Amino acid sequence: MIPIIVSIALIVGLYVWYSYPKSIDIEINAVEYQVGLKDQQKTRSFTIKIDGYFSKKLNGTKDFDGTIHLPNELLPLPDSRKTLNISFDKQGVGTLIYSYVDNKYTKLYSFGTIFINKDFTQVSIMNTSQDRKWSADDGQMIAGPAENREEALAISVKLMKKYLNGYPLK
Repeated sequence: MIPIIVSIALIVGLYVWYSYPKSIDIEINAVEYQVGLKDQQKTRSFTIKIDGYFSKKLNGTKDFDGTIHLPNELLPLPDSRKTLNISFDKQGVGTLIYSYVDNKYTKLYSFGTIFINKDFTQVSIMNTSQDRKWSADDGQMIAGPAENREEALAISVKLMKKYLNGYPLK
C-alpha cells in the first residue's frame, strides 16, 4: 500500500513540477525582414521584450500568458492592451491575437503567427497585420536572436521547418 501511495505522490509531484507556470522575462535582439528575393536589403533591428508565464502540458502543447512588446509602429496598441494568451501546438506554433475592451466593445488585433523553440529563447513571427498577405516569397518576418537578415532567416527556417513542409525560405 505504501509503495502505491509513494508512486502516486511522485507522479503528482512530477506533473506539478512539469506543468507549473514558469516566469519568463527575456529581451531578444530581433531583425524584421522580407522573405524572398526582392527587397532583401530592407531590414530593421529592434528588441522584443517577452514578459509573462510559460507552462507546458503533458500532450506537448504550451501556453503563454503575458506580453510580447514590439515597436509601436508595428503594434499600434497601448501597453495596457498588449496582454495576450497564446496556446502553442506541439511544434511551437501559436497565434498573436490581442483582445481588449474599448468603449464597452471587445476588439481584436491579429498580428500574425509566432513560432518558438522549447524554452522561448528563439522566436520567429510571420507578420500578417494590417491586411498584409503573407507568402514564403514575399512575406514580412521578425526573428531573433539575430543581428542581421541571414541570422534571422536561419532562425525562421529552423523554427518553421515543419510548418513550411519543405518549402524553402529565402
